[in-house]
Amino acid sequence: MKKWIVVLLCILIIVIWQSIFTYKSAQDYLTNQHKKAISAAKGVESIMEVTDISTYHGTSSYSIIYSILSDDSERIICVPNKDNLEIITIDPEEGISKEEAIEIVRNNRNPLSILSVTIGVEQNVPIWEITYLDQQERYSYYYVTFKDGTFIKRYSL
Repeated sequence: MKKWIVVLLCILIIVIWQSIFTYKSAQDYLTNQHKKAISAAKGVESIMEVTDISTYHGTSSYSIIYSILSDDSERIICVPNKDNLEIITIDPEEGISKEEAIEIVRNNRNPLSILSVTIGVEQNVPIWEITYLDQQERYSYYYVTFKDGTFIKRYSL
């Protein structure tokens, strides 16, 4: 009986160790991607401060950098995580707001709840990705252009 307890304890320790290692590796990769993206963005804009950074996973993966420039204006810089795509700079004043994107979804889809709203890029076009629960309680995604809120696509899981 003691032999089985020792074997199970060893297996448990190995599983926990591998889980921690896998989580840490994923976090390190994301941190490195964000550092590279900030460095690339600084080559395009005169960034004074990075206020937030996130990752958009669409057709292509982008690091989305929310920043304040040297002239105190805000910019959202979308840096592709592949080298063959261009960096896209967005002036938040030149598009619809997060609240306007939410309102478009509320008016067109009548969601149970809005789960998240993120900036992204699809085919070199800045977009809003709105994730929500639909009337059948399915996770749903609604995409509109950042510039004017034009519908792009939607789907549900």
